[in-house]
Amino acid sequence: MVITLTLNPALDATIIVEEVHLGALNRIPPIRYDGSGKGINVATALKLYGWDDVEAFCVLGGQPGRAIARALEERGIACRAFWCEEPTRTNTKIWETRFERFTELNEPGPRVPAGLLEQLRVALVEEGHAGDIAVLSGSMPPGVPVSYYARLVKELSQRGVRVVLDADGEAFRLGVAERPWMLKPNRFEAEQLFGEPIRTPEAEMAAALRLRQLGAEIGIVTLGEHGAVFATPEGSWRVRAPRVEVKSAAGCGDALLAALLAERSRGRSWKEASVWAVAAASASATLEGTRFATRAMVDRLVPRMAAEEEGAA
Repeated sequence: MVITLTLNPALDATIIVEEVHLGALNRIPPIRYDGSGKGINVATALKLYGWDDVEAFCVLGGQPGRAIARALEERGIACRAFWCEEPTRTNTKIWETRFERFTELNEPGPRVPAGLLEQLRVALVEEGHAGDIAVLSGSMPPGVPVSYYARLVKELSQRGVRVVLDADGEAFRLGVAERPWMLKPNRFEAEQLFGEPIRTPEAEMAAALRLRQLGAEIGIVTLGEHGAVFATPEGSWRVRAPRVEVKSAAGCGDALLAALLAERSRGRSWKEASVWAVAAASASATLEGTRFATRAMVDRLVPRMAAEEEGAA
């Protein structure tokens, strides 16, 4: 079973225009709305890639929250919603086709009461059993202690749950100290963690290897349009992303994680699964809004790709 946690979901409003004219009137086409948030995205993509035993824990509120809950139900994903009084945030995503430029305007999210956070923590830990995977990912809304992820990593790991942590800032640093099973920061988040720039191929691979040295079995650093680097017990390698026509970058890292887990569950090696994972992220980038590529779309990209080994982990 895979359990995902989304503390700060969002209703993503995607706008696609040729160019944004700052300080002037901009006329836009109809906006696309998608229920989103890192854990929700992972659950959605896992379901699409054939992993049926998925449960999404999330904090929801107001009309945007009800829209997200309906979307999860329509996707056949079990939703454990914890309702707060303030509405779930709406995030605006702008894709400028002329420049192939993606701009995100993300709201902070509602303030979550301490009592609700405690109810969620207890329910989530009780739900996890040995052999399960728990994906803790995304930003925290106002009022959530930065130690929240770290406590969950510790308690879930004690129950034999394999924890994936994908966060940023101090919450990520504290969570890393509890030695999750998998760490998946992007380049910026890894730079925050290590306090230094990661701008060369050597530094990218070194960062993935350092994640393993910090106690993770699997260390991944995602690099956007450049793919990702992986450090695993099988070794370390880079998977470059193929050139595609990008329409939205939203959720691509979540597609990568979901595809990686799904392909591992089918018996693929980490190296084989990582190629399919980067292909899933790239294929998802060709879709408008926060959406995920089908297996057929991913399969068409995989033959163009390969894992490039860069040393032993």
